[in-house]
Amino acid sequence: MALDLGARRIGVALSDETQMLATPFETVIRISFAALLDRLVQIAAAENVVSLLVGLPLSLNGELGPQARHVTAEAERIRDCLKLPVVFWDERLSTISAEHMLAELGGQRPTNGARPQRGTSSRSNKHTHKRRAIDAIVAAMLLQEYLDARHAANEPWGGEGQP
Repeated sequence: MALDLGARRIGVALSDETQMLATPFETVIRISFAALLDRLVQIAAAENVVSLLVGLPLSLNGELGPQARHVTAEAERIRDCLKLPVVFWDERLSTISAEHMLAELGGQRPTNGARPQRGTSSRSNKHTHKRRAIDAIVAAMLLQEYLDARHAANEPWGGEGQP
């Protein structure tokens, strides 16, 4: 299971049983950290998760900044609760890549982080849905990069179930 830990939303992705393909699973809306833990426990149990991959938001020069330290601390708390090993994976520029991919699939230009124009609620709802999709897609992209790297190095996850 891969996590893209955000302040408001957490993207969740899972691999298939062959550990070849990552798929967006869900975007969890953060109500509280306790509620997040409860949902992750449910997912891990239902999906037979054996490992966690957490996107690490390193600075552009590769250093561990304040956000990366915060994500590391949260991931350690999640690890302690789920009793699963955690692997960190560099997520620099992953959200931008996901936005570009969604734009290409939908025939729209990427938002490049710009706020949507104010308008009808349907436009606002469409933007909210898109943001939720991006979070789960980012988690899947991170997991796919990791799976591809592991397979290229002939290093499987080493366990039953799925990450």
